[in-house]
Amino acid sequence: MYDQPAPPGARRASHQTSDAYHSALSVDRELQTVQDLALLLRKLRQRHARQQGGNLLTYRQLAAKTGWSHGIIGEYFAGNVLPPPSGSTS
Repeated sequence: MYDQPAPPGARRASHQTSDAYHSALSVDRELQTVQDLALLLRKLRQRHARQQGGNLLTYRQLAAKTGWSHGIIGEYFAGNVLPPPSGSTS
């Protein structure tokens, strides 16, 4: 995985960045359905709570941070709606 040569002119990323990149690639391969994405969103929400040593962020808190409505956030977490690729709801 790390033995592949870098393209000419490319800088070698730190292991942390590289690990995050490879983790994102493996997640991308595992996501096949909207429900898979919803499960991932729920796991990320739980991981965030664990890392912060607190409670899960509510949909209203997520809405305040993202600018999306709490209703659409609920739809994303339920796997009913696919979030837009641009990150906007327009």
